[in-house]
Amino acid sequence: MRLKIIFTTLFIFSLLGIQIASLNDWLVLSLTIHVLWLSITSNEIMNLLVLKNKKILQVFNKIVFYLLIVDIAVIFLSISFIFRLLFAILYLPLFYVSAVCIMISLIVNYFILIKYFIKTTKSLTKTALLILSSFFYLIGVYVIQVKNHKVLKP
Repeated sequence: MRLKIIFTTLFIFSLLGIQIASLNDWLVLSLTIHVLWLSITSNEIMNLLVLKNKKILQVFNKIVFYLLIVDIAVIFLSISFIFRLLFAILYLPLFYVSAVCIMISLIVNYFILIKYFIKTTKSLTKTALLILSSFFYLIGVYVIQVKNHKVLKP
């Protein structure tokens, strides 16, 4: 619950930041918050599942988590002209690495999330609603709750 409050507060502050930043910056921040929330939820689900590569996926989610935090720090530090001059060489490689990691993370985490919904919910309508709500941050964050029962095989 604490993480839901933190991420929702960040999302609301990003909505207030539309007046300061451009719409593109807001979309990047919203995507970042969504990917972070999705990786945290996926890690909670993986703790319940019996997977062969669970540790690798959890480490990858942590790497993506820290990489996105570094990206946000670079964006905020880019306000300084000196920082922009010193680290201009790293912007494009960092963008490519982040983009590839985000795409892989989204695909893997949504695959885990969808498999979990299919295994745990009995109703097809409820499963479809949970999958659709996971694509939208504010709705998905309040609807999706990881239950404390074991799911044996994905």
